[in-house]
Amino acid sequence: MKLGKRLILALGIACLLQGPAWSKDEIVWRHKDKAGHQRVDLYVFWSRDCSVCHKALPFLRTLEKKHPWIALHMKELERGGRKGPVHAEYIRMGKAVGEQPWSIPAFFFCNRLYMGWVDEESTGTWLINKLRQCRQG
Repeated sequence: MKLGKRLILALGIACLLQGPAWSKDEIVWRHKDKAGHQRVDLYVFWSRDCSVCHKALPFLRTLEKKHPWIALHMKELERGGRKGPVHAEYIRMGKAVGEQPWSIPAFFFCNRLYMGWVDEESTGTWLINKLRQCRQG
């Protein structure tokens, strides 16, 4: 019986360490700023070890200046793989939108997930268009 109690306790602790599951309704996808303007929240998961992420960074660094209606949330994944609070957030957000995130850079917005980057002309343009659609409605 002691083994059963220990197993239940271990499982309970493991669940707590993973953090709570999020629903898509608990993630802020759009909000109004202090002036009452509609802003779209864009969550970007990336890593210093990711060469594709580094190709996207120049575009992302200018995003809010060019499009002040975008609220950019840069989430740097910890070095060393699949551990740490930011990685746990990455997995929870994926589950909240019904996806299994497996690649970076990863873009979460308006209850959707897009992974990958080609260049500003293709992926960047596509992303801005999707964010505009989200903003409208």
